Amino acid sequence: MLFHAQTTACISRTKNLIQVGLIYRGPFDSRPHDTVGIGASKLQVSDRYTRNTQMLNAANGVTALDDPLYVPEQRREYSYEINYGVQATKWLMVRPNLQYVKYPGGLTQTTGAVVGGVQFIADF
Repeated sequence: MLFHAQTTACISRTKNLIQVGLIYRGPFDSRPHDTVGIGASKLQVSDRYTRNTQMLNAANGVTALDDPLYVPEQRREYSYEINYGVQATKWLMVRPNLQYVKYPGGLTQTTGAVVGGVQFIADF
């Protein structure tokens, strides 16, 4: 009986992620449980991962982002957020936010994106 052992290397896509944020509670005397928050983050993609995508694209002979065989070369992403948390009830906070993302998905070939969202936080 013959056994074949195969080893695979795991390459993390993320080299590092740095996040900072501040939350201020009670921005108005009439709304002591509301919050105002700001935050920023930077995500750096692993150099080895980016190099692997470059080698794959070269092996496939593709260079354009619009080619179906092209694997996007991710590098870095920056994001910035501002939010306001409304303490709607004793147990429910509603937190709308606005974000700006530079290089969405780590793709430096793309432009920035403005994203709006809302978060519901239930605390029972």
